[in-house]
Amino acid sequence: MPPPPPAHPVPRLRSRAWMSRVSPRPWDTPSRTPRRVVSSNSPAFFETASPRVFAHRGLAVSARVNENTLAAFSAAVAAGATHLETDIRVSADGIAILHHDPTFEQAGRQIPVASLPLDRLRDPAIGPGESLTTLAELLAAFPSIPINVDLKSADAVDPAVEVILRADARSRILLTSFSERTRRRAMRRLGPVASSPGRWAGIVLILAHWIRLRPIFRRLATRTEAVQFPEKYGPFPAMTPALIARLRDVGVESHVWTINNPADIRRLILAGVDGVITDRCDLAVSVIEDLRAEGFCPSNEVH
Repeated sequence: MPPPPPAHPVPRLRSRAWMSRVSPRPWDTPSRTPRRVVSSNSPAFFETASPRVFAHRGLAVSARVNENTLAAFSAAVAAGATHLETDIRVSADGIAILHHDPTFEQAGRQIPVASLPLDRLRDPAIGPGESLTTLAELLAAFPSIPINVDLKSADAVDPAVEVILRADARSRILLTSFSERTRRRAMRRLGPVASSPGRWAGIVLILAHWIRLRPIFRRLATRTEAVQFPEKYGPFPAMTPALIARLRDVGVESHVWTINNPADIRRLILAGVDGVITDRCDLAVSVIEDLRAEGFCPSNEVH
């Protein structure tokens, strides 16, 4: 004869896997309610509604002008870019100039930018030419446009910081550098300013996301206002929809570079990125206009 049933039935124990399917943890489910950056650093940089369009070294290709020049940035602003992105190096006489590569080519030779003073760099017979632009000139030409400043070398820190402070432009600047040491040194000199992590700090942040080290991820992410990364590093995914959602959950923006294909720009914006860094800001603006015409509205836009 079977034993009588207990007076109070014993509850069945469910496996942890089953429970996780029914009640997923917040960390396991991407947020559907993205948040805006809440940092007080560089408030003017984040005033415009996202998605933000960063003109990567201006709009040089379609405008048929040299990159990182006033002509390229003027073309970008005319095309509707919300932000400008540029690279800072320093001339031999200590001037912060806009130039991506450490060298330029002249008569078949690679000449270091830092080996010549500004006047000789602007001599077309010697240097890149008259269109070579200084950071001071860029800030003066576009006094209300937010600017993403990429410090390409450690010796560019002091000249760049002095120009930004003299122009009273800190509130519309975001600082970044591949070198985390360079970025941190610039931030110490400049004071409260928005920033994006250097290459290795960003890689550690992404790894912390992948292996779900929640405290480390939050601590690293909230040291900056935005994470600017390519969609992939080689074969490895970097800026994925899941990471974009995690960053939004802790109030940090995601900016992806360098995206020039309209289909990719559309896909990333729909995935939730806050900004695209692109050589074709004209195409990015067109994609966003089309999306808004279709009824798309980022969750951080106010109606």
